[in-house]
Amino acid sequence: MKKNLIRVLQLIVLIGLLVLIRTFHAGPSEDNKHLKTDDTGFIEHVYGEKIQIRSDTSDLGCNIFKDGKQAGYVLYSSELENQTRGYVSPLDFAVLLDEDMRIKNIELLSYGDETPSYIQWLKRDGFFDQWNGMIPKEVLEKETKIITGATLSCQAVSIDLQRMMSCFADYQEQEQQMQTNKMLKNIAILLFLGFAVMHFFFKKKLAKTRWILLLASVLILGIWGGRFISMSLLYGWLMNGVVLEMQFVLLAIFVISVGLPLITGKSFYCTYVCPFGAAQELVGKLNKNKKPISKTWKTFFRWFRLVVFVLILVLLLAGITLPLSDIEPFSVFRIQAASLAVIILAAVMLVLSVFIAKPWCRYACPTGMFFELFRKPVLNENNKPQK
Repeated sequence: MKKNLIRVLQLIVLIGLLVLIRTFHAGPSEDNKHLKTDDTGFIEHVYGEKIQIRSDTSDLGCNIFKDGKQAGYVLYSSELENQTRGYVSPLDFAVLLDEDMRIKNIELLSYGDETPSYIQWLKRDGFFDQWNGMIPKEVLEKETKIITGATLSCQAVSIDLQRMMSCFADYQEQEQQMQTNKMLKNIAILLFLGFAVMHFFFKKKLAKTRWILLLASVLILGIWGGRFISMSLLYGWLMNGVVLEMQFVLLAIFVISVGLPLITGKSFYCTYVCPFGAAQELVGKLNKNKKPISKTWKTFFRWFRLVVFVLILVLLLAGITLPLSDIEPFSVFRIQAASLAVIILAAVMLVLSVFIAKPWCRYACPTGMFFELFRKPVLNENNKPQK
């Protein structure tokens, strides 16, 4: 009863600190930071309020989300190299597409030194409406309706629009391939997660297949999927929320990793899921006769992990920006994006794993400390971390 009370109290403290961090760091939305402040109005007019606008890899525009689901896409002609000139200068416009990637609206943002009366003429005659309802491929096949008297302006918009649609059509094709790959990854990760849950409940019966679980964690969750829970991810969720459509697998892992320890008092994520923990355990099999660590050093390192975790929370609470992805070794699975510090940290911990059982997990990992808060009173010395 006393242990449960302590655990509840430490969770209340944790939630309080997270609320304070969220409050003190709240500011202008990061989702719309790449847009001009006067650009969001016409997007909200088409898609409604409370939208989130997030950039992607197309280099032309951004995804538009509403209520956690993709509502459409916005493309900017200003992102084109060497925009086509009208009578005097290029016309900047945005193309708004719906969730099926059909054009909802083309919004003229600026027209440089073009004659205002001619631009109004184009709007009155519905020049910008002729592509509404079309997908990129249909735009490329359509013969543009030119307004007599404003031929150069019309041609400039038409040429830039076709260039945008051509680039976006190529991007869509690549995106479809990426989505297929992502779907396969998600299926594999969910199957792995089910296997991990089976190991959690039937640990002894499945002991002989644990090496398969560890290898699957490294290969599927780490190297192929690049999916893992980290302080960087948790902070991003805290500040910006979760895009369910894009991160539902990670959210499922998180919910199970918090729920099972709360109910059973046993570790789940660190013991059965974490790809770096699995890598350490596999490397550790090279040496079965590991040198035992003295009780004094064990106590020191357990306190060290708690101190590191609390220090991170305090610094974030103080408004100090931390390179969270660089203080944990997990991003080494995305080797192209991993910093030198992460690569060195991961290498050192893997080498130490030959002599000490899972040193990062047991004595340093702040993410592991976060999950421990849901499992046990962290200051209770009688509770030993699970292997």
